[in-house]
Amino acid sequence: MDFLINIGNRLYPLGSAAVLAGSMLISIFFGLSGRKAIKKAIAIISAISMAAAFYFNIYGYLARGDFSNFLLDFNLLHVILTGTILFCALNLLLYISIYKMGSDNFIKLIIILLFATIVLVFLIISSNFIMIFISFSLFTLAVFQLLTGLNPRVKETGEHLSRFSLTALLSLILLFFGFSILFSGTDITNIRQFLEPGNMPGSLIAFSAVVFAAAIYLYFFIFPFQGPYLKLVRRIDHTSLSVIWFFYFPAGIFILFKFSGLFYFFLEKNGHFASVILFALSFLAMTAANVGAIRTSSLRRILAFLFLFFMAVFLLGGAVFSSGIAGRTEVEWLNLFVLLLLVLGYLPVYGTAAILEMQKGTDTIKNFRGLLKSNTYISINLIFIFLSWLVIAGGVIPFMLYGNNGTVFGPGVLKTSSFLAVMALIAFLALNIFRVIIELFRKQEEHKVEKKVIFPKYFYIYITIFTLILIGITVAGLFVVSKVDIGIINFEFTGFNIFDANSNWI
Repeated sequence: MDFLINIGNRLYPLGSAAVLAGSMLISIFFGLSGRKAIKKAIAIISAISMAAAFYFNIYGYLARGDFSNFLLDFNLLHVILTGTILFCALNLLLYISIYKMGSDNFIKLIIILLFATIVLVFLIISSNFIMIFISFSLFTLAVFQLLTGLNPRVKETGEHLSRFSLTALLSLILLFFGFSILFSGTDITNIRQFLEPGNMPGSLIAFSAVVFAAAIYLYFFIFPFQGPYLKLVRRIDHTSLSVIWFFYFPAGIFILFKFSGLFYFFLEKNGHFASVILFALSFLAMTAANVGAIRTSSLRRILAFLFLFFMAVFLLGGAVFSSGIAGRTEVEWLNLFVLLLLVLGYLPVYGTAAILEMQKGTDTIKNFRGLLKSNTYISINLIFIFLSWLVIAGGVIPFMLYGNNGTVFGPGVLKTSSFLAVMALIAFLALNIFRVIIELFRKQEEHKVEKKVIFPKYFYIYITIFTLILIGITVAGLFVVSKVDIGIINFEFTGFNIFDANSNWI
């Protein structure tokens, strides 16, 4: 035991990546095997390695605390982000194992998944510019390899997958351009260094911040660049959606966290100008997402549009910071909150939609029709998930941004008007959510006799876990708004007194 602890101490903070690398190495030896028993064994080994990596991620931090050197940083934020991506990877492994076990390239898909997870862990904890770019580039390449492997029908998806990848490639080129600016204009090569006083001229930091922001905006496919993303969503294998939503997009959010210090510095120096642009972009993007969701009956596209709605919330956070409505700590917690909301809200809904699509052969929203009567337990869980999602989005997010010290409606016309605009957009979001819920209560068309949808037994446990977690977060969110301390942990999140009210992530 002491030997293992010693190894873990030497590998810290790369213990999670080392465990996954060991599992990937084992999988490589069986990459060409088509035997079902070996496939199941590889899936089990990979699942165990992800669970072990999740454990080492938390245990290592509790045992050794913050870590920092020239190449790596590891603190509380990185623990949360690493745990989040390992949780997403475990769910992706579950979906791929269920739906692609019979595929000839199943083990190859697992190897790519493990590799993508490893480089994403490196991306999260890297502080050196070169390591960040290399990790992000390798991750993007691995994701497209995974999408290609999950979609063997190249003629049907190749064109749309190519457009999607080219847009993401352009964002990588912009990132490379931004790093080149920093390297050519300064001697700084580390995240912690380039914001130290006197290290960078104002014009250089402003230009690099704009370049990085444009790269991330393009990477998220936010309005008006959503075309390649939405077209691909309708045509790829439904298992691939989980890769895009729970792997591709979180990587962009991690990059956003990585450069948050640079963005906040830029927003502080260009507050008025930046707030106008960010408010306009966020409201426009949220409106377009809601309108797009209402105009389609495809469940895939509805969920895709709503995903873009929450991507636009990151823009809103930057807008309220640059205008002085909310502080950096509030916005950072909001971004982390939205990330967790997306993971916990979308995974069970995606799983339900995937099962319905497979058994009914279509992705229309009408697949939910009559589900309350035929699958009462699943439907009740879905209702709780949607409602908790709405309570968190509509009740917590606006107050985290606008409710400092309990004063939502003032002082300031900008604060009040932007708050009302956000609430109107969230009401629009509620309309889309209730549109899906209503389908659960509607009866099936009488002239159509459809087979009852059969959900696997494991899925009842799976969806229950997410329901309980989201209900717990919803209750905590209500404590946030009311600033209630239940005596176990201070829930006064709007004051951010959980750890250190004055501390920042980076």
